[in-house]
Amino acid sequence: MDGTPLRQGPVRAGSAAAGAFRTLTIDRPEKANALDAATVDALLAGFEAALPDGRPIAFMGEGKAFCGGFDFTGVEEQSQGDLLLRFVRIETLLQAVRHAPVVTIALVGGAAFGAGADLAASCAYRIGSREARFRFPGFRFGVARGTRHLARVVGPDAARAILLENRTIGAEEALSLGLLTHLVERSELEAEAEKIVAAHRGLPAQTAERLLALTGADTRDADMADLVPVGPAQLAALMALLGDSDEQPPSALEAFLMQLAVIAGGLLLMAALAYLLHWLDRGDRHAAAPAHASP
Repeated sequence: MDGTPLRQGPVRAGSAAAGAFRTLTIDRPEKANALDAATVDALLAGFEAALPDGRPIAFMGEGKAFCGGFDFTGVEEQSQGDLLLRFVRIETLLQAVRHAPVVTIALVGGAAFGAGADLAASCAYRIGSREARFRFPGFRFGVARGTRHLARVVGPDAARAILLENRTIGAEEALSLGLLTHLVERSELEAEAEKIVAAHRGLPAQTAERLLALTGADTRDADMADLVPVGPAQLAALMALLGDSDEQPPSALEAFLMQLAVIAGGLLLMAALAYLLHWLDRGDRHAAAPAHASP
């Protein structure tokens, strides 16, 4: 791939000027680069497509924000299955980044909130500018996303305080906590990434992959299982928090499957559950639609 960006929906895939690393740019500045379903799918597709190249992969945001987190637009019209599927897809993206066989880099030139903060924290290098700021409000909505990883990055005490207080963390504090690994001027974000990548020259790709695996912890199954509260009462509360207070608790079948997912855990089971509920919801809506006479 040359330096010409390729668009995958709301995401641009390209390369740094010197070709040292691949770039994935969230291009929704009018929405603060928030993550709707299409954006998450495009990030996953772009990330998976870039991996065989073997070069580091950097995430960026177009405009002032890095990523504003979960896009709540139209959330009141989405079912429990739709929402669970979106949460699972975001978690799938974060896990892919954390356990990537190549170096990952977050270039944070502005706000990184919610899932956007989790995306930045998931990268091996987190380069920020003075405008960078972070907030992790997931627990306010009943979502335990990236909790274990944040504790590994900044330490359990700092992570606990950040999540309990739901406060915004500025660039200087983020650097002192280890949430940022480098702090530069906004105009120098890519140049700093190029310096880091240049320092890796001479390290075989397989060695780098092994090093990344040995310096991380694999909690993927537990993280997926703990992602959302899944009992009927908890799900009803979650929907109320998300603005759909009229949503009814899930059926007995849905509740059973959700509880099974918690007990068994695992990426495949939770993903399958999310897709199952998603398609059950689609079937219910189709069945409830008024019939149209044939011509």
